[in-house]
Amino acid sequence: MRWKLVIDMFRFQFIKRFTGQKLRSGGWNALGAGSVFRLAGTLEIGYRSSFGRMAYVHVLGSLKIGSHCFINDSVRMVCHDRIELGDNVLIASGVSMYDHDHKSELRAGKLVFEGYTTAPIQIGSNVWIGDKAILLKGVTIGDNTIIGAGSVVTSNIPANCVAAGNPCRKIREINEMQ
Repeated sequence: MRWKLVIDMFRFQFIKRFTGQKLRSGGWNALGAGSVFRLAGTLEIGYRSSFGRMAYVHVLGSLKIGSHCFINDSVRMVCHDRIELGDNVLIASGVSMYDHDHKSELRAGKLVFEGYTTAPIQIGSNVWIGDKAILLKGVTIGDNTIIGAGSVVTSNIPANCVAAGNPCRKIREINEMQ
């Protein structure tokens, strides 16, 4: 199993070599098999952060990932403006993050899509995002927060709480142990 981690780290270094200044890494990172990175913008990854298998990352703007983050299998991150993750963020499988919406209007009885509206996504440190959650543009998630599986985050979530649902909202506080 140890050799697989070495291969994943090599795969990440290979991508780093061919993307030049678009990818900045703070140290050892790993990338799972089948992951796709489309970098027209910049991707900055802290120390010992890694991606699982089949991750899809499309960056037109700026994506910043802190240290000691784990982004699990089949995660989609599409960044037209800015997405920032703090340190020690755990993202479960199938999570989607979109910092944009398509602009649409009705013209001559037909729906037309032209351009995007964007707003940054900000995720604090020590955050756990549950399986298949969806984070939409313009949201901020505070430090020490848990987002429940299947949640749709459409508005800001405060620090030190558990939040879940569609739309996602605070369920309870997380208090420090004495």
